[in-house]
Amino acid sequence: MSEKEIWKLLELLNEYETPRSWVVYKSYDDYDWFFYWVDCDWETEIAWSDSLICSKKFWFIEWLVDNDKIDLYKLPIRLEEYYQSTEAVGYITDDENILLMELAIQDEPISFLINILK
Repeated sequence: MSEKEIWKLLELLNEYETPRSWVVYKSYDDYDWFFYWVDCDWETEIAWSDSLICSKKFWFIEWLVDNDKIDLYKLPIRLEEYYQSTEAVGYITDDENILLMELAIQDEPISFLINILK
């Protein structure tokens, strides 16, 4: 990952956190797989793992999909293709869940996420 790609993701994380405004993402360490952010109220630096950023409970992935920040055609399989290729209709309900599943099986989920950003 290049610095430019990482900054693009950090900018999106900061845009996502804007309503809360007390969090500012500063860096990503691809050796430890941690995102570092600063709590502006307490002026302390905190680290979150990339697995939290890519999780459903963080809601960042849903925000990316809802705000058209992901090129869904870069996903290995699209929702429509899934339904055409299987009889398991009803198990996957949207592109967000497909993206979450794809991130869950990646060896390097942040690199994958960066590669499918618009």
